[in-house]
Amino acid sequence: MSIGITDNTNYIRLGQIDTYNVVVNNTGPSTDNAVKVNVALPAELVNASWTCSGANGVCASGSGGGSIQNALLNLAANASATFTITATVQPGPTDRINVTATATPSAGSTASATDATQVVTFRDGFDG
Repeated sequence: MSIGITDNTNYIRLGQIDTYNVVVNNTGPSTDNAVKVNVALPAELVNASWTCSGANGVCASGSGGGSIQNALLNLAANASATFTITATVQPGPTDRINVTATATPSAGSTASATDATQVVTFRDGFDG
């Protein structure tokens, strides 16, 4: 099992909507009918919603709001599923947003990945 997460940006401004893509891959060799996916969103991300779609994978729940908690996947060998999460950035205790995604197969080790994004007041090419 493998998992990846990205919002395809290094910087984001307060008030902007951030979009994360989480891709879960069943690296085989057999189907796993009970993959659990979790993505805990930090306090800096509000009004979150998510969808799940699969390429040869089946999402038990196609959409939801907030963090992803134990979303079940039925993934054939070498199949994948993609979660798309959108949320608004608000001020938080730090100027960095870290979002970690995990995929736990029915047998074997949990896979995890983290995306880090710097929150900036403005970004014009002159700030460091």
